[in-house]
Amino acid sequence: MEQINTIALADPALYPDTALLQEVLGDSFKTYQDALKSLALSPARIELIVSEKNVGKSRPCTFDIKDSSMLHDFETIIKYKLSIL
Repeated sequence: MEQINTIALADPALYPDTALLQEVLGDSFKTYQDALKSLALSPARIELIVSEKNVGKSRPCTFDIKDSSMLHDFETIIKYKLSIL
């Protein structure tokens, strides 16, 4: 198992973008990415979330709900966000 001996995310003003996280996490980055996939979202929703650019310290996760087919992904995200509060 890879061990990280330095603190690379010490600057609170610097938000860790994907490139920095990949550099810091090394081989563990894949596990970090797989966490999103473990939420049982549709492949299209996962791609949409991953492709969004950070806004400040957040990554947007917006839903334009036009029919009931999108409600499963919306409910899954809401339940996840409530679980981490």
